[in-house]
Amino acid sequence: MRTARLGTRGPELSVIGFGAWELGAADFLGPAPPRDQMVDAVKTAIDSGIDWIDTAEVYGEGRSEEVVGLAIQGRRDEVLLALGDLDGVEQVRWKET
Repeated sequence: MRTARLGTRGPELSVIGFGAWELGAADFLGPAPPRDQMVDAVKTAIDSGIDWIDTAEVYGEGRSEEVVGLAIQGRRDEVLLALGDLDGVEQVRWKET
């Protein structure tokens, strides 16, 4: 998996991330797949070299975060979680340190 630095001093991350919106909002698009199938999808992404996951508590009222939590159990140090807060979205920015 190709990687790139986030900003000038941020972490080195895979150029492809895993967007977890659909894990929580699957009912919106039709019947949700079984939870174990969604967990396996996240694990497969990590096994493929994806090392950052975008999730937020508003994705399916927290269901996305539950699935991601199950998938990264025991592997938390392998991924960066990009968490969103819809109420404060205008304040969410990568901050150089």
